[in-house]
Amino acid sequence: MVRDRVSSHSSRRLHVAWALFMTGPVLRAFNGLFHAYHPERHYMRGPGPKWREKHPGLEASTSH
Repeated sequence: MVRDRVSSHSSRRLHVAWALFMTGPVLRAFNGLFHAYHPERHYMRGPGPKWREKHPGLEASTSH
């Protein structure tokens, strides 16, 4: 009788752990629906001084 209770308790823990494990990817996918990637938020202003050191005499094209 005690063994059945312990087995039942550990089985319940396993089910809870599995449910929590599986909700992570689902929540991330659901979150992606509302927080999509916006490229304008990651806009780069152009090449920096390191690029200019490697490419002397050249300027980056600025086609906007």
